[in-house]
Amino acid sequence: MSIDLTLLNTGQFTLNSWNNVAELWQLEIKNTGAVNINYYLKFILKKNNELIVEGHTKPLSINSNESMNESITYDNSDPLFAEHILAYYYQASNFTSNIINNLGYLPPGTYNLELIAVNSETEATISSDDVEIVFTVGDKFTIDEPADGMIFTQAGEAPFLWYTPGFRQGVIIEFRLIIAAIVQGESDTPGGAIDYGEANTVYHFDSNWESFFEGVNYPWPWVETGSEQLTSLNLYYSHLLVNPNFKEFICGYDYAWRMEGREIIDGYGDGGIWGWPEAENSVIRTFSWGGSPTGLVSPEGDDVLPIFSWDPIFCAENGFDIQISLDEDEGFEESWEADFISSPFQFPSDAPGLIPGKKYKWRVRIHSLSGGTNWSNTEFFTIQDIELIEPQTGVIVESVRPYFNIDAPANISHYELLIGDENDEYVEQVEIYNREVEITALPWQYPSQNMENGLFPNMVYYWKLLMFDGSGNILGDIEDYEVMGNFRVMPIILNEPSHGGTNIPLNPKFTWDGPISVPSYEFWLSDGQDPEVEDPKFIVYITGSKSFDYPEDGDYPLEYEKSYYWKVVPKDVNDNYGLPSSYSIAYQFTALDFPVMGE
Repeated sequence: MSIDLTLLNTGQFTLNSWNNVAELWQLEIKNTGAVNINYYLKFILKKNNELIVEGHTKPLSINSNESMNESITYDNSDPLFAEHILAYYYQASNFTSNIINNLGYLPPGTYNLELIAVNSETEATISSDDVEIVFTVGDKFTIDEPADGMIFTQAGEAPFLWYTPGFRQGVIIEFRLIIAAIVQGESDTPGGAIDYGEANTVYHFDSNWESFFEGVNYPWPWVETGSEQLTSLNLYYSHLLVNPNFKEFICGYDYAWRMEGREIIDGYGDGGIWGWPEAENSVIRTFSWGGSPTGLVSPEGDDVLPIFSWDPIFCAENGFDIQISLDEDEGFEESWEADFISSPFQFPSDAPGLIPGKKYKWRVRIHSLSGGTNWSNTEFFTIQDIELIEPQTGVIVESVRPYFNIDAPANISHYELLIGDENDEYVEQVEIYNREVEITALPWQYPSQNMENGLFPNMVYYWKLLMFDGSGNILGDIEDYEVMGNFRVMPIILNEPSHGGTNIPLNPKFTWDGPISVPSYEFWLSDGQDPEVEDPKFIVYITGSKSFDYPEDGDYPLEYEKSYYWKVVPKDVNDNYGLPSSYSIAYQFTALDFPVMGE
């Protein structure tokens, strides 16, 4: 009689598998003689030479046959080994509790399982076989690197490290690596990205139980060493790229990854126990390839073509996308965008202009074809507001060609001026000056020619200054522009003859003061019947002077002791009159007394 004990090459030595998995171990008994044999089977399990389980079956028998090769095969699932059927059973007091405390696994150590066939009549040993098992728990299967949420900042440092289960020596393990991009709208969770499979529009790799060890000197499939120490397997990104089915990661995305494992037992009908029928899965972890941009530096705001900068990212070969929007625009719904840009980036002159005084927000991301990479944190900046330099509000200017100037951010493409008179304080009718030229440099002086209207003495004017971008579009809405201020041009002040003067010569010299650059005046003179000089008897046109020598023998000679009224009326370069309020006030004088006889 011979006995042959075979142990299944599995790492799944658990209380559950011992009780429920057939063929965990097998015992073949052969009758090699010519007579029937009555026997019972005795089993002894020791750990480190200490008895932990012992028992024997009830009497059994095996017949002989002519070929003297009768055999019977038993395994651990046969009812005759059930504790309540055995003729004898013993186990150490802590045997079951130790198994439970080790998640159902046999506690680690060196085991010896011996099966003995004993003659049931003589108690003599007929045959025996034993097998030694150096057992490790095998519950170490897990992934370690990249750590959850890790951001890779360069390709060369990208490790993928996991631990084998730690089964006994010789157990064969296959692994399956799955890596998938987390794409918004497809799979918003790491688990969803793994399950989305090949439908993933950005990236999906599945080794599908085939070797992905081409870049390293590991055996495929993996054979456990039985070491009591953790056994780690480590592949770098460069190793994975050796696999023809592994493609480069797409920059800027978050990825989910998982390792799956299962044992392989040659000749076992179901393939194995551990990892069958469903594979053992590690936890799912995430990492980012390149991350989202950091180190954003907002512009100072002193330029409407500001410069934006951020830290470089090693894999951003196609550049970046940027969004810029007003602060109140939630979600960047109305943002200005550009793509394929690099850092530093200057806001282009042909883009819709940024508005002085407005607060903006901005963010960047790595450019991708799908447009699903992660945006950076949002940063903020404010474009410098306009500050009035001249003419200051309420000031009296000394010229009908005043200078206009503001302190403004750089690179406003051009300005356009609107001026209304004292009847248009909100500059809505704009009857004085209405955007007639593009002003490209400040300070800017009111023109001396080529305009519809000039400015006049003693007039109050209200003004706005519009701003435009490089495409000729107004910055913001015209309704948002407020009046910059108002100013008054100095009035005409009559000098000689003074008001109420008497005994004035019949050929007097009339003088007055007025603003600089008045193109021309009219001198008006009337008699005592017209004190407001509304219907002058004498008018003369004067250019280049603020005085007039009245002719004694002119068309309208002055007469002795007669009262007269005079005023000065300004005109612009187009020979237009201003409003009556731009005229000087009327002065009165009395001509010479009649001469005394004999004088």
